[in-house]
Amino acid sequence: MKTSPLIGSNEQTGSSDLQAELHLSEARFRTMFETSAVGIGMMSLDRKIIDANPAMCRMLGMTREELIGQTPKTATYPQDFIQSTTEFEQLLSGEKDYFWTERRYVRKNGEIFWAHVTMSTVRGPDGKPLYMVGMVIDIDERKRAALELRKSEERFRAIYDYAEMGIVLANLDEAVGSSLDDRQFRDLIARQRVNPALQRMFGYSEVELQSIDVTSLIYPADRYLDAELSRQLFAGERDSYRIEKRYIRKDGSVFWGRLNYSLVRSADGKPQMVIGIIEDIDQEKQAQERLRESEARFRAMFENTSVGIALTTLDRQLVQINDAAVRLTGYPLEEILRIHPVDMAISEDHDMGEVEFQELISGERSDYSVEKRYQRKDGSIFWGRVTYSVVPDEHGKPEYLIGMIEDVTQEKEARQKLQDQEREYRETLEQRVEERTRAY
Repeated sequence: MKTSPLIGSNEQTGSSDLQAELHLSEARFRTMFETSAVGIGMMSLDRKIIDANPAMCRMLGMTREELIGQTPKTATYPQDFIQSTTEFEQLLSGEKDYFWTERRYVRKNGEIFWAHVTMSTVRGPDGKPLYMVGMVIDIDERKRAALELRKSEERFRAIYDYAEMGIVLANLDEAVGSSLDDRQFRDLIARQRVNPALQRMFGYSEVELQSIDVTSLIYPADRYLDAELSRQLFAGERDSYRIEKRYIRKDGSVFWGRLNYSLVRSADGKPQMVIGIIEDIDQEKQAQERLRESEARFRAMFENTSVGIALTTLDRQLVQINDAAVRLTGYPLEEILRIHPVDMAISEDHDMGEVEFQELISGERSDYSVEKRYQRKDGSIFWGRVTYSVVPDEHGKPEYLIGMIEDVTQEKEARQKLQDQEREYRETLEQRVEERTRAY
């Protein structure tokens, strides 16, 4: 039986169309395979690499010839290869048609990187697997960024939960504009989060702090100290500010706090969050007040006493001297500051008290006194009683000296006169006793 020319023509046309479609399909795949930025590899059923596209070669740092014939073990991170084997067997058995996962690979130069992997089975008309196709996307930068973000969040969480300073977080959302009205501000404060340290600081729970008027936590006289600064911050007009003011605890006690407010902006510069850090500085304030009072007392004594007072270095170089010392020595202030105190004593008395001074510097004693003669600018001599005391630093080591000098000339003369009188009296008495003794 002969074939009809018409029928023969249709068969040839159908075969030609099929071949053209197949050619087009192969061309599309080859174009995608060669030009894709995604790594693509084909693997036989015995897990040998059949082909790898340029992107895969660049990703692994290997040539196509180096990859063909190898198994995935060549480039898969050892600890991840066992899991990849299990997934391959699931594809081969037909348990899965495809899978995707994230795993690590090793480049030829030894660098390790994370990749997103999709593997699928290509089957023939009879449903039997022919080979595997894998697509690999380098996600190392994303994974590292995610890891850094997680570490950053963990660090912040550790600070937030365990810091000794109170921390307040307020999300601004869409509430920020050129200004906040009272209702918006109250709503904003109600959404704030406070860490455990701040709760302990004020004596309130987080729920209580979110439900009370925030101004009631501030000492009345200090409530509006930062009103304009706060408005500018929450409106996005400034990035931060710092202020010290008093707060009120739940039990009614008042304490000083140092408030640091900072504005966090989004990538496009819009205000996103406000972070407030409150540090309890009550003891610091009290110490500052005690220091101020102590300095005021010292200043009053330093400036108004009739005793000469000087602050000196450990080698007795003058740093500061009061008016009484200037009057006592007769030297102008600018001149006396250039003279070593030892050089003011007359030469015969220079070494008096040196042993005690060395004991003072070495820490064997905290003070000592000595009386010796000094010469004024006009040449006159006077007796001075000098008392040196050491001022220690916070570690107890000598830091500087306080020297005080008194003019004891009259006192010395009176003592000498008294001694002379007592000597004359004893001599007279002894003479009379001797005369009476001879008379008998």
